[in-house]
Amino acid sequence: MLFAHRLAWVTSVALLILSSTSVEAQGWMSDRSRREGPGFRIGNLELHPGLGIEGGYDTNVFYEDQDPQSSFLLRLTAHVDVATLGPQRRAEGETREGEEPAQRNIDFRAGAAASYYHFFIDQARDNVAADAYLAATINPQGRFSFYVHDEFSRTIRPFIDRAPDTDGEVPTYARNRNVAGAELRLQSAGGVLKGSLGYDYTLDHFQDDIFAYVNSHQHEMRLQMSWRFLPETALISVTQATRQNYYNDDGSVPAASLLDDHWRIGSKIGLNGAVTRTLAFTALVGYAGGFYDVADDFDNVEVMAGLKWRPRETISAGIGYDRRFQPSFIGNFQRRDRIYLNGQMLLGGAFLLGADLALAFAETGLALTDDGELLGNSDTRKDIYFTATLYSEYRFTDWLGVTASIGYYGDFTDYEYTFDTGGAAIPDPGGGYQKFEAWLGLRAFY
Repeated sequence: MLFAHRLAWVTSVALLILSSTSVEAQGWMSDRSRREGPGFRIGNLELHPGLGIEGGYDTNVFYEDQDPQSSFLLRLTAHVDVATLGPQRRAEGETREGEEPAQRNIDFRAGAAASYYHFFIDQARDNVAADAYLAATINPQGRFSFYVHDEFSRTIRPFIDRAPDTDGEVPTYARNRNVAGAELRLQSAGGVLKGSLGYDYTLDHFQDDIFAYVNSHQHEMRLQMSWRFLPETALISVTQATRQNYYNDDGSVPAASLLDDHWRIGSKIGLNGAVTRTLAFTALVGYAGGFYDVADDFDNVEVMAGLKWRPRETISAGIGYDRRFQPSFIGNFQRRDRIYLNGQMLLGGAFLLGADLALAFAETGLALTDDGELLGNSDTRKDIYFTATLYSEYRFTDWLGVTASIGYYGDFTDYEYTFDTGGAAIPDPGGGYQKFEAWLGLRAFY
């Protein structure tokens, strides 16, 4: 059991490096260990409901570089998660004394959450953000297993400078994104060798007509392999190919920036393991390429590296660097080099304190309009992003807590849009911005 616990922790280092969260996401909603309480047992399932109410303040709602508009906010959140019983409850309720819990044929987890946002200014509309997910693994302990999943997210916070009005209406800024996929997994006896072959379909849809030209869907094929050559160290590789296509629902909105259907490919190989009982690492390096019909392609080196230090169960810290290429709403793609630092500690079993810092340097490809003209005041867009977040939570009981957070988000750039978009809007802030955001709230979870 100790080995399994440590191996799971080591594996989580790679997952932390590969994952990311948006400004809009609440930390306690994205962290399952904080989102879920003791739970209710219903047959062979665990149910975890929760409610939260928070008050907030945003100093720059529309990411403006001059004369920012601030607002108080109210956020009401409800969520529910359901899953097959965990190992502890299975051991307590399904076996006799001295027996091992029986293996299941399927592991299942699903959940949904909704957050109602009220802005105390007229320029931003009240709206509801939402998240939902479903994941199931058939034959999870077997040498052959099959995994299926679906994740939906709806974000509604403003994400650019104030967009032009459409027939006098304020945009909703609603963005709906759904990812569905399946994966075939194989492993040798004892799990020394593991491999998986997966496919994901992603639909990205903006509700407002002024953003319709950036709607897209993509198909991703993925191959992953690992070889555990030491008890807690594995050689891992990830290879993927993605086809992304943009579409416009009615064809009536002119594209303000050049967005080209394309292929992206990438392959990385590296190590994931433990240096000591308290220090774990992940290091991957590989190639990435993007191939477009018009304007710039890219091909270059991608890197992911990170260290995770965990001197005790209640304290952890991480540092890392990654270099990746990702789709951009201008210039086809964006190359981003990011350095991050994070830490978290639990005091007295009730007070959680954490911090996240990140510094990123980004550059797009050639930023053109559909007619081949420059979209801004330079050939490419270069940005420096800095984010810093402090968060805390105090739990009065194992189901009731008060949360607080404060964050700074800054984009420093000399780039400005200069082309008349003809009524369309680019879903990417122009001219740089700085903003602070703070939240204080109470939540109940079980």
